[in-house]
Amino acid sequence: MLIEVNTSEEATKFGVKPDRADDLIKKVSEFGNIKLRGLMTIGPFTDNKNESRSAFKVLKDIFDRANSEHILRHPMTVLSMGMTHDYETAIEEGATMIRIGTAIFGSRTQQ
Repeated sequence: MLIEVNTSEEATKFGVKPDRADDLIKKVSEFGNIKLRGLMTIGPFTDNKNESRSAFKVLKDIFDRANSEHILRHPMTVLSMGMTHDYETAIEEGATMIRIGTAIFGSRTQQ
């Protein structure tokens, strides 16, 4: 299981707000049958690498803090961030999983 964090704090994105992520991670850790593997985010859809980088750094900080404070019984290993337009920046910021669907399948068509 991954927890989605809305690191860009855009209304069009889903996920827990960054300032609530630690509390949610702690709450999920109380459930014995759920194994939290990591965190995910969708960065802002922009060509500005600094904006994307900032959103990814927020997630990496939450991820590192949770692991260093041993909130979970096991360390999280998945940091899912980055899509076709920003995956290189995400990798630079520590992503272990990226989503590159558009590069493989092309743009979505509106119906």
